[in-house]
Amino acid sequence: MESYQDKQRKLFEKIEAGFKQGQTPSTTVESVKDFLNDKRICLTTVSFAPLDIRRALTEKIINPLKKIDPGQYYFPEDSLHLTIKNVKVAKDPPSFTAEDADRVAETFSRVFPRHRAITFDLQGLLELPVSVMVKAVCDESLRFLINDLDQALGSIGLPDDKKYASSEIFFGNTTVCRYTHSPSPAFLEKVKELKNVRIGKMPVKEVSLIITNAVCYQKKTKIVKRFYLQ
Repeated sequence: MESYQDKQRKLFEKIEAGFKQGQTPSTTVESVKDFLNDKRICLTTVSFAPLDIRRALTEKIINPLKKIDPGQYYFPEDSLHLTIKNVKVAKDPPSFTAEDADRVAETFSRVFPRHRAITFDLQGLLELPVSVMVKAVCDESLRFLINDLDQALGSIGLPDDKKYASSEIFFGNTTVCRYTHSPSPAFLEKVKELKNVRIGKMPVKEVSLIITNAVCYQKKTKIVKRFYLQ
């Protein structure tokens, strides 16, 4: 029987193949030259990476890519995170209010404690037209959590506005680089060289609902509420 992780890996392959054929969802974060001053703001839930994962991401992926093309935007260690569940995609002006964020926080505070902690395995790069991400697979408990969160958002009239490749298969991801300009052939070759890089396992017990920009820049990030899984 095919495992949930195998289904996640196949979905990663499908997404990557779609991008190579020019299929770009409207919710894809568009490139800008200056991400630090990017005014687009989103509402999302993330788990900030622990020290060992941050160091592995920096040493194994970010530093080698930065050496080839320092002009791209690379996530500093204090911004590295694993995305759990989007609520509202990044827009300028934002598509939500501070009151909306508080309502989401109150609702999610009843959902997260019902679910157990999830361990993600970070391995392999996902090449997108505007960024480089690390794939994160896990067991099916993520699907149960996501479905529960979606129902909760619907119940308060604030549905997730992101388009997904599947309504049954969900995964985690950690963005390490966003493009400020077209990557060079040498950069893309390095990405291919690092394609199967292994980062390690990341247990997720704490999840933060945050208001932030497209690169989770700390000075533009507000933690609305923290939640804890069983």
